Amino acid sequence: MGVESLLSRSIQQFSEKELLKEAGELRKDVTRLGEEYETLLGKLLSKSRQPGQPANGTGTPTGVGDSIGTLGLGSPALPMGSYNGEFTITGTPPASAASSGSNNNILGSDSGSTNGSDKHQRALERDVVVAHRRFELARFDLVRYMNRIDCMKKFVLVECFNSILYAQLGHFHACHELVKSVEPSLRKRQEMMQVSRKDFEQDELMWASQRELLDKRLSQDVEAVSSSYPSSESSPVAAGSLSVDTIIASESFPSLDLPVEVISIDTLSSRQTVASTPGGVAKQGYLFVRNSMFPARSWKRRWFQIHAGKLFQTTSRGGTGKHPTESSLTLVCDLLLARVRELEGSSLPFCFEVIDANRAKLLLQAASARDMMEWIEASRRSTESALEKQSHRQEVHPEQQSVIDELTEANPCCADCGQEPAEWVSTNIGCLLCIECSGIHRSLGVHESKVRSLALDSWDMSLLTLLRDKLGNDTVNVVWEHTIPDGWTKPTPTTSRDEKARFIKAKYHFHGFAEPDPTLSALEDDDSILKQELAKRFIAGASRGDLNELMWCLAHGVDVNVRAGEQNETALHVSAAAGAATCCDYLVVNGASLTLTDKRGRLPYDAAKAGGFEDIKLTLMQKMSLEQYQS
Repeated sequence: MGVESLLSRSIQQFSEKELLKEAGELRKDVTRLGEEYETLLGKLLSKSRQPGQPANGTGTPTGVGDSIGTLGLGSPALPMGSYNGEFTITGTPPASAASSGSNNNILGSDSGSTNGSDKHQRALERDVVVAHRRFELARFDLVRYMNRIDCMKKFVLVECFNSILYAQLGHFHACHELVKSVEPSLRKRQEMMQVSRKDFEQDELMWASQRELLDKRLSQDVEAVSSSYPSSESSPVAAGSLSVDTIIASESFPSLDLPVEVISIDTLSSRQTVASTPGGVAKQGYLFVRNSMFPARSWKRRWFQIHAGKLFQTTSRGGTGKHPTESSLTLVCDLLLARVRELEGSSLPFCFEVIDANRAKLLLQAASARDMMEWIEASRRSTESALEKQSHRQEVHPEQQSVIDELTEANPCCADCGQEPAEWVSTNIGCLLCIECSGIHRSLGVHESKVRSLALDSWDMSLLTLLRDKLGNDTVNVVWEHTIPDGWTKPTPTTSRDEKARFIKAKYHFHGFAEPDPTLSALEDDDSILKQELAKRFIAGASRGDLNELMWCLAHGVDVNVRAGEQNETALHVSAAAGAATCCDYLVVNGASLTLTDKRGRLPYDAAKAGGFEDIKLTLMQKMSLEQYQS
């Protein structure tokens, strides 16, 4: 028998025996039941809260909401209709399912007749729970079936492989010695196969028992929802004393603690590394999102993720309808600069909002109250973790704290609007900013303003000293805000963001408030002569070590890497040769190149060495090495 016929016959027998076509039918069932469940869930969650319900209450019992967050579409479980080739289960067998009895004690006595709206609500909730149960069981069967087929496929292939080698051992006498050398490993593999078969049989028993437990818990949800509403034979007083909040607070639904959860290997791995990895995924799952400008029917179900202090959303590209060809994570906002809170006074349940630094609001809806609180708590934990990770400055450089305290004491307000506190710094300009103005500075680009946080970033001592001793808000505004023309007004803390942005752009991008110079004004018609005059002043200020003169020239638009003189030197060459360490630091932070050479081929640190300033040479060499490494 040939190799091809041996393989084809084994695979054909395996295909006929295992009925692989069942996979397609199971997958269709999962897709159909998932869409049915999602549709019913959307109807239930979009139903407005009825008058008389508590303000913090919900429109669904715990079995409808919280169970979804534990096992279903609201959890980071395997997305509907997908299969990655390998799955696992997590969870432990439950204690006992005696909670159904406690439900009756908590729910109280029955009540009188209910109106038509209550019946419709009850029927809708029961339909959601029943659809949930059918979907979860169908998904469980699909995953179990695919795992079984995957294991059996490996058995068939390994057995075929062994059979082929044994056939070659008997057929090719010339290769007898070669094949005989691998015979011990074949026998060992055969023994391992027997052990694997026994393990597989144990796994089959485990799958069966776990499915029974899952079915039992989900079935009890149906009973819990049915018994959560009083019947027509009970007193109206007892019925009126029962609220949805009481049902939710009791946590009496069995599916809140499901014995098994079907997830992918990647999801399990990400969960296990969250605690040990500071930048791991803090929370991920499906949320309903809509723009507050559109009606409630515009809710869309999207996958969100909190990672490293930021909120991401999965966006899909390509394909049509519900079957995109690829997806990627898109940054929604930085949670360090945002606020996440429960939406008060909403007619829809489980809603919370994310307000970013620009005061833009993103309205999100979870599948349950527990899921909503987990998202809010995860955003808080992720923010705290990011702050702890970044605020290591005091441990590394404790002596810097006194310099920072002096800097903030001398500059308590924002240089552009006067807002307190000013905890952000434009390092190249040399002023302190509030959080709103710092965001506007970032929009200018790092070539115009390099913004860093005093609280979150680590700092070089020389830069802090430069900011404290030579720069600061007053010094900077004397140059950059020397003359405010008629029609312009400096912003205040209450000024709108658009007005602040307009003022800041005019101040730093267009250099509109710098001191008018009659000499330069006369040269405005000839741009080349104007640039030459500015370059002369810039180089002359560098040779004198006059930092204010350098700032004045930068405020009038000079190129920080402009060359002048017979040696074709930059201002950094001249400052280094003159031993002006503060001017060197100021020029470097403003983008002066450390790798430009003069006419003699000297770098800036060569100029410092020629002038006998060894400390400046070493500083420039270190910065040049760091710059080359980062690039």
